[in-house]
Amino acid sequence: MAKFFPALDDIDDGVPQSERIVLHALSKALSDEYYVYHSVSFIEKKKNIKEGEADLIIFHKKQGLLILEVKGGGISIENGQWFSENRSGKYKIKNPFEQARKAKHAMLDKIKKKHSGFVSIGYSVCFPHSKLPAGVSLPMDVLRELVIDSEVLFDFNKCSKVVNKLFSGWNQEQNKITADFIQHHILAPSFRLIPDPKLNFMEMDEKFLQLTQGQYQLLDWLEGQRHALITGSAGTGKTLLLLEKARRLAEQGNSVLILSFNIKLSEYLKAVTKEQPLIHCDYFHGFCGYAATLVKKPFIEPEGEAAVKVFYEKYAPEVLIEAIEEGKVIEYDAVLVDEGQDFYDDWWLPVSSLVKNEGWFYIFYDSKQNLFKRKLDYPITSAPYPLNENCRNTSNICEWLCDINSNAAMPKKGSPVGVKPEINLWTNYEGQLAQVRDCLNELLSQGYLLSDIVILTPYRKENSMLYGLINEKKFTSLMIESIMKFKGLEASVVLVCDLGMNNFSKRPDMLFTGASRAQKQLYVFCHKDYPLIKH
Repeated sequence: MAKFFPALDDIDDGVPQSERIVLHALSKALSDEYYVYHSVSFIEKKKNIKEGEADLIIFHKKQGLLILEVKGGGISIENGQWFSENRSGKYKIKNPFEQARKAKHAMLDKIKKKHSGFVSIGYSVCFPHSKLPAGVSLPMDVLRELVIDSEVLFDFNKCSKVVNKLFSGWNQEQNKITADFIQHHILAPSFRLIPDPKLNFMEMDEKFLQLTQGQYQLLDWLEGQRHALITGSAGTGKTLLLLEKARRLAEQGNSVLILSFNIKLSEYLKAVTKEQPLIHCDYFHGFCGYAATLVKKPFIEPEGEAAVKVFYEKYAPEVLIEAIEEGKVIEYDAVLVDEGQDFYDDWWLPVSSLVKNEGWFYIFYDSKQNLFKRKLDYPITSAPYPLNENCRNTSNICEWLCDINSNAAMPKKGSPVGVKPEINLWTNYEGQLAQVRDCLNELLSQGYLLSDIVILTPYRKENSMLYGLINEKKFTSLMIESIMKFKGLEASVVLVCDLGMNNFSKRPDMLFTGASRAQKQLYVFCHKDYPLIKH
C-alpha cells in the first residue's frame, strides 16, 4: 500500500468527497513504492504573489512526480466550458487539464529554483464520479491517456497499470539526490489541509458515505434472488441500493427499467443514470403516457376531480396493458421499483408484465411512508429483506424521528451526532413566514447555500404562504416543495412547515416523511397546539 501524507486516518475534516474517494481507491491500487501527498499548496512569486494547489501528488523515488487534479460530479464540456453536475445543479468549473498543467509547471519552477537535477514530472486528471465514453471527441488540450475515470479508478488492477503507464511515459529515471531533495525539501513541508467554513458538513458527508456503503451487503444476497421485496424506513439506503443493483445489472449487459411514482424522484434517478444507456428511468404515469403514444391513444388529464382520479388510477394502467399486449412496449431484463408503497395494487399487473421471463424484479418500499394509504398487496410473495439502520440522518435527527415514530430505523453505529432538531411554534401563517425568513437568513449568514436547503409543506407548494419567498431577491433560487413530491429525496437542511392547522397537516406520517428528508439539520415549524410535537 502506498504511503499517504497526511495519513488516511488523519484526512478527516474539510476534504471534498471526490478527493476522499480517490485517496481510498489509490490506497488499494498503489504499492508501497509510491507516496501520495494530498492538498499540496505552493506560492509563486513572479510579478505578484500567487497561491496554487495540487489536489494530489503521487511521488515515486525513481519515476518522479505525477500531479493529479480531481473533479467530482457529472463532468461535461459545452462549447469549451467545463461543467460539474450534482443533485444541487450544474456549475461552471475551471478546465482541470489547465489547472493540472499550471500546477505541474509551478512545482517544476519551485524545484528548479533550488535544484538543477533532472526532474521527471507529469500530470493527469481524475473523474471519480464520471466515465469517459469510448470514441468521444475530446478537446485539443485533452488526451484520453491522461484521464483516470471512474471505470479505471475502481478497477484497482487497471488503475495501478494506468498510473504506472503515466509514469513510464517519461522514459528517464530520476537520480537519488533529486528524489531525496523533492521528497524532503519540497513535498514534506508543503502539504496541508485547506480549511473550509463548513468542515462539520463535509465530515458528515464522508461518514454518510461510509455508512451507506455498509448496506451493500444486501447486494450479495440479491445475487441469488430474481424477485425480491426490500423494505426499510426512511434513510436506510433503499434508493442507493436500487441504483447500485441497476448499475451492476446494466454493466452485465442487461436492460433495466427503474420506475417510481414520484416525478421528482424519477428526475433524480434519470439524472444519475444518464451515462448508462441500458438503464431507463421514468415515473409510472410518465411510462403510461409513453405507452399511449405507441398505441396512439390520447393521454390528456381530464377536468374534474373524479375524472382525474379515474384517469390516473384506471385509464393509465389499462393503456399500458394494451401496449404490452400488442407488443409495442419492450420487456426488460430487470424492473426495479422505488417507493413501491405509492403504487396501487392494480398497477402491479402491467409493471410485472414488463419483466422478461427469468428476469429480475425488485420492489423497494416503506410502509411507514404510505401517504396515499395504498393497499400494500405486492406481486412478490416471498418475505421482504429488511433494512434496519438509518444511514441518512444524524444521530440527533434519528433519535428524534424514533420519538415521533416507534418504527423508525435507529442510527447506525458511528453516524455523525449533528445538532438537535429545532422546533418553532407559531399561531398564524404570517408569524410562521417571519420565523422561516429569520431561519433562512441565519443559515445563509453561517455560510450555507440555498442549494443546501429545502422547505417542505403538506400542501401543494403554490398553496403555502411560504411560496411567496421565492419572489424575494434573496431567495429566488430557494426550493419549496410538497412533502409528497419530495418523497424518496433528501437535502442537507430541511424546514418542515405548515403543520397543525387542520387534520391533513396533523397526520403523523406527513411529519415523519417530511422530517426524515433532513440529512444534517432539521427545523420544524408547527402550530402551537400541534399534538405530535413534544414541547
